[in-house]
Amino acid sequence: MMTNRSFKIQKHLHSVLSVLSDINQLIVREKEVSKLLQKSCDILASSHIYKDAWIMTLDEDNQVSDLIYSDNSKEYQVFKEKVKKNWKPSCISKN
Repeated sequence: MMTNRSFKIQKHLHSVLSVLSDINQLIVREKEVSKLLQKSCDILASSHIYKDAWIMTLDEDNQVSDLIYSDNSKEYQVFKEKVKKNWKPSCISKN
């Protein structure tokens, strides 16, 4: 018998797998990088797994070259302004 917690975990994992499948399909069919990144953010945010999504790309000098996002919320605007001032989130290693 599946417990309520087990059911929730299974449902979440199924959602994650579905999102990964959607993005894999996108990778195969979308040839333009900017559209691939934007649509990937949109898929992640529309899945209800994530509230929103963003992708940051860096150039050879480790400077932000692109910042793609799934929404234009106030939180994102604050984030974007910080990035413009050369701030980088902790998930980006500083080499």
